[in-house]
Amino acid sequence: MSTLPQTIAPTAAIEQLRADWDREHIQDIQYLPGGYSNANYVFTYLQDRFVLRIPFWRQPFTDYAEEANWYHKLRSQDDLIGPTPIAIDENTGCMITPWVEGELLIDYAQDTDPASLIDELATYLTNLHRHMPRSNRHYQLNALTQIYVPESTFTATPTRAVQTCHNDLNPWNVIVNSQGWHTLDWEVVGQHDPLFDLVNLHQGLGLPDELLENFVRAYAPALVDDEHRLAVNLRNYWIREWAWATYQIEHGNDRPEILEQASDSAQRLAQLESSPCP
Repeated sequence: MSTLPQTIAPTAAIEQLRADWDREHIQDIQYLPGGYSNANYVFTYLQDRFVLRIPFWRQPFTDYAEEANWYHKLRSQDDLIGPTPIAIDENTGCMITPWVEGELLIDYAQDTDPASLIDELATYLTNLHRHMPRSNRHYQLNALTQIYVPESTFTATPTRAVQTCHNDLNPWNVIVNSQGWHTLDWEVVGQHDPLFDLVNLHQGLGLPDELLENFVRAYAPALVDDEHRLAVNLRNYWIREWAWATYQIEHGNDRPEILEQASDSAQRLAQLESSPCP
């Protein structure tokens, strides 16, 4: 049974974040399903739409002051990176961002031919990595896994941190519209192997295994022959998915989709363990 902590009421959070706003103009607050570690709401203020994020609790690796600094860096980039907040509380992580109209990548992918989608994904990821400012943090997955599950028998393999990566680039964090692809949720941005972002997109969309190599070729042809590096990032991805879900469940965040993630990722890891990295 879930024991998630009670979070602040949406209206109260909005008022704390924007004390200059008139309460009577805060309207049409609606819960947005899908947030795994945050409660998200859409609302209107003076005809404009916004999204409110209220974290359930502070997650490992999450640093709200660093996140606020990251969004400050993003303001100099174009809208393809994603919306930047109009308010963020560096203590609680509560945040208001503009609403972005469009279709979630998970839905967009269902109506797109997989082969064509691979080319679009590669173009998106190339542009994203090219536009991102440098992060001062390193996403050290092995250390993070040990925080999630100290007794874990799965050990993430260290990889080279070669550039800034999103590190949670799942298809619910990308919105597609006529202006481009917009990236959300930058809580775990940091220096990492870009193939981790690539694997995250591929696996999160449930694309056929045989298209993974095609994705790498379209993204960075020089990396196609590095089978070991790709295999390491694939295994690391599933270790992270399993460890994160296990941590959430142990802390009371035991929603059905998280229970399913823990089970599915454990099965994938078992399959990968039976086929060692090349």
